[in-house]
Amino acid sequence: MHSNFAPCSDTYNTVTLPRDSEGLDGSDVDVYLMPGTTDPNAVLFGGFYRVAVDTQANQVRDTHAFTTSCVALTTQTPNAAERTAALGITQIIGDLPTEIHVFQSFTARLPVFVSSRSGIWEVAGADVHLVQGAAPSH
Repeated sequence: MHSNFAPCSDTYNTVTLPRDSEGLDGSDVDVYLMPGTTDPNAVLFGGFYRVAVDTQANQVRDTHAFTTSCVALTTQTPNAAERTAALGITQIIGDLPTEIHVFQSFTARLPVFVSSRSGIWEVAGADVHLVQGAAPSH
C-alpha cells in the first residue's frame, strides 16, 4: 500500500479492473480504492487511489494517489428549488482530467470543470474536452 495513504472517508469501495495488456512491471490488474459516502449531495474527489497489481507475482507494483488532500464538493444549493449546474475543481497532479473526474461526473450526473496547468476542461460523463487553454503535447 502507498506509504502516504490518507483515507478521506470511514468507508471505502473497491473496483478491480483487469488491464487490456500487461504493464512493463508485470501489472495486469488495477484496483481502485474509492472513498464512500452516504450523503446523496456529497461528491468526493479526495482519497482516490489506483493500485497496480501483478497477480502472477502477487505483488503491488505501484500506487497512484489522485489528490494530495481530501476534497468534497456538494450538489446542494441554498435554494432547494434550484439544481447545481456543474462542479469545479483544480487538478494539480497532472495536466489532464483523470478517470476520477469522469467517474464523479457520472456519479453526480453533472459536468465537472477541471482547471489544470494546461487549461480548463469540461468532463461531462465520458465526454472530455478542452474549454480554454492548450492540450499538452505528450
